[in-house]
Amino acid sequence: MRPFACELPTFEGEWLVSRLQRLGLRACERRHYLAALSCFECAFGVAGGTAYLLSATNMRLNLGQWGLARELYKRVLAFTTLSDASRSMASRKLAEVSAPHWRRRCRPRERAPRIVASCAM
Repeated sequence: MRPFACELPTFEGEWLVSRLQRLGLRACERRHYLAALSCFECAFGVAGGTAYLLSATNMRLNLGQWGLARELYKRVLAFTTLSDASRSMASRKLAEVSAPHWRRRCRPRERAPRIVASCAM
């Protein structure tokens, strides 16, 4: 996952990131963490915002990918552009996921939602 991996004209990039963020939040609200993860990672690839990487990391945590989440929280905390609120959240989540009792407190992995494509005629 690399920031700015996709080069788009400014307007198109802003529109796409806005749409990805809304879709990611909606998927998260519905507990469709895999779909939300995809949206936030794509937004990070287009815009490079640390908030998108933090959101993607939170989704990895919700999916039960504790080791990867722990390493990504460390990466998020290395960004100098991180807001105080995001830094506080990442620090708290890193401490939680690093605690020895973490695996007992976590929900088991959730199944990815089934995606059904439909065609309108």
